[in-house]
Amino acid sequence: QSETIMVESENYKYGLLDRQGKIICEPLYDSIRLLRNGNIVVSEENRWSLINRNGEILKSIEYDRIGNFNDGLAVVTLGGKYGIIDESCNLLGELKYDMICQLWSVSKYDEEDKFAEYFDACIDGKWGFLNKQGKEMSLFVYDYIQMSDFESGFIGVCKDGKWGYV
Repeated sequence: QSETIMVESENYKYGLLDRQGKIICEPLYDSIRLLRNGNIVVSEENRWSLINRNGEILKSIEYDRIGNFNDGLAVVTLGGKYGIIDESCNLLGELKYDMICQLWSVSKYDEEDKFAEYFDACIDGKWGFLNKQGKEMSLFVYDYIQMSDFESGFIGVCKDGKWGYV
């Protein structure tokens, strides 16, 4: 990532330069996601691709949307369903959820946003948890999930109008 510079053209398209100013990719893309593993996710007219730092396409990706990558993972959508991918654009778990959110908390000690080891996800109006491998870690029985004192390891949940912690 540190060897690559994102540039924007006058027509709001994005491209890439190396640190010497050499063009890696012309500004043709609607969005660019620089990844920790050195690869890059780009979109052009709602078509996504995984490319390397030389601008060579490694993989075409069939998603409607790819969110920002945090801790090497991104939430994706296809046909109104959500899933999780890694930096190689491999689907982790299934693409079947109505919504997925990455859980995070602000540490009381170092004041940095920290991404949790879990995602909260919804199926048919009920919420549950996924781990970073996309595996379901709970039943999908909660009406609502609220980050509470996650620094202590607790998340507020509501089921049938009653609140508690997990």
